[in-house]
Amino acid sequence: MNQAFGDQPKYEITWHRKKAGHPACKGPKIDSEFFLIYSRSDEPTYNTVFRPLSSEEASAYVPNDERGQYRAADLTAPFDHPTARFTWRGYQPPPRRSWRFALDRLETLAQENRILFPSSGGLPRLKQYLNDHPGVEMGTTWDDIPARHEHTRYAVQTPLALMERILQLASNTGDRVLDPFCGSGTTLVAAQSLGRRWWGADSSVEAYETTVECLITTCGLEARKDYAVLKEADVIDLPIVDASYRDVIASVGEIAKLQQDIGALTNHLHFAQKADEYRRG
Repeated sequence: MNQAFGDQPKYEITWHRKKAGHPACKGPKIDSEFFLIYSRSDEPTYNTVFRPLSSEEASAYVPNDERGQYRAADLTAPFDHPTARFTWRGYQPPPRRSWRFALDRLETLAQENRILFPSSGGLPRLKQYLNDHPGVEMGTTWDDIPARHEHTRYAVQTPLALMERILQLASNTGDRVLDPFCGSGTTLVAAQSLGRRWWGADSSVEAYETTVECLITTCGLEARKDYAVLKEADVIDLPIVDASYRDVIASVGEIAKLQQDIGALTNHLHFAQKADEYRRG
């Protein structure tokens, strides 16, 4: 990965599984996995992802009006900016704080009934509506997705919700997604549901059959009708579009030929040894 994409990953994401993991050899159980995020670009695709508010977090939105549930939030910010320390409707920010919005924006919010004005002391507060809340921004620790296996016999299958979040974070609609070890096809299902183009590969016949079954039951896609199915020989015969990969493909072919030659030589030496032992015996 370092050779293909750069010296080091851009960042790392840790996924804490809700379900207990398998016990390690003479150690604690494994209840988390990590993902290394690589990119050959200095400005890789990054889309902020959010998780829904928990019941406890949503419980702060108690009052109701015509727009729904809301909570009262501070209209000032912890910085001292001279242009944002004006007097508005008789209210002045406290020392070392400033208004969060410009004057015209405050007036618009007030006219839209999004400001709570105090009946006695204190400052006006902003109505933050639950329906407008995008959720909680996810950082590099994800602990809200359980290790649930949807449709396969694979013990290490990645949950569909987890793979969808990864694709949402690092790709956009219409982008290309490759899973060279697709196993049960979870990545392909996630890519299809999110409007990405996808390729999957695996050397296991069982993985191929599982993926084909998964795509038809989950996405309604039939093999060779809705997507192409290529064997190894078909892939090798495909033209190399990007010249930067020609040397890589040539090297892979040379390695495969060398492995065949080594196998043939090993067999030849084995039979020669057996023949020599037979003659001596």
